[in-house]
Amino acid sequence: MVKLCCDPRNSTEDCPNRIREFRQARGLSQAKLGRLAGIHPGDIASFERGRKRVSELNRRRLAAALGVGEYELMMEGADDDSA
Repeated sequence: MVKLCCDPRNSTEDCPNRIREFRQARGLSQAKLGRLAGIHPGDIASFERGRKRVSELNRRRLAAALGVGEYELMMEGADDDSA
């Protein structure tokens, strides 16, 4: 059974550690991920620290920029085999 770190039905939930894990696995800085996703780098930092919730739109943008499915960003402790 897959355990989610956030509820996909709630667009304001976030998964800070997963965003950081995927970003670092791809060798991206917060600034580079921000440019790829069209999100301010300060917001990326806030998402990763759990200080700001990730909207559904930004979750989609982050998933696309990281080359993962939205669902993967929400999976707790999943292995990242695509890096």
